[in-house]
Amino acid sequence: MIKIFLIGIGTGNPEHLTLEGAKILNKMDLVLLPKKKNDKEDLYKVRRYICQSVITNKKIKIKEYKIPDRSEKLDYFDSVSIWHKEISKNITAIINEFEIKNLKLGFLIWGDPGLYDSTIRIISNMDINYKLKIISGISSIQELTSSHLISLNDIGDSVLITTGRRLKEDMFVDYKKVLVLLDGKCSFKNLNTNKFYIWWGAYLGMKNQILIKGLLKDVYKKIIDQRVKARKMYGWIMDSYLLKKIK
Repeated sequence: MIKIFLIGIGTGNPEHLTLEGAKILNKMDLVLLPKKKNDKEDLYKVRRYICQSVITNKKIKIKEYKIPDRSEKLDYFDSVSIWHKEISKNITAIINEFEIKNLKLGFLIWGDPGLYDSTIRIISNMDINYKLKIISGISSIQELTSSHLISLNDIGDSVLITTGRRLKEDMFVDYKKVLVLLDGKCSFKNLNTNKFYIWWGAYLGMKNQILIKGLLKDVYKKIIDQRVKARKMYGWIMDSYLLKKIK
């Protein structure tokens, strides 16, 4: 039986890796790193750097598996399902190259494996006999609020966590605060910018961390501009933000 470990690595800073995560990582037989095309190259390099910084066991094999482009011509859910199955096949092909009994296989997962990550679903598509273990990591949610020195929730109030694709103003009927992840289109610009305060952050916890906060109407153009410049400079960007309705 293959033992699969999903190890949360935080938001790119090797110091985010927990003691448990570092200990487990050094017990692996094989560590697989996802590699996307072109502008995602630096994400692969970050994972590589974490391995180089933490792994002391020289017997561990580190391999990459290709992440194909996801089709945008199909329905979103259909395209994601097909995409995940293609990734599963790429991973399975690498696993089949190893004849180690009771293989211990590790994946380095951005943030926390249980929050907005698809690796659990991808593994479930694989025709293998496995046992799964998840090692929690620091999420961008935690790092965003810590960096801005704020609490996620107000007293007695709930918080909604969603994606940019689903962000809508009517969400704030039931929630005063909404935390948004995975928003490549800066969906906050479609809100009534006079009614919201935003705490935004990119490359959280890293040396090139960028933080912006303020009334949405005053800072949304600055955020969009900073996002474009940073992506061009580094080749990738990971950002998140917290919105609060003030009117």
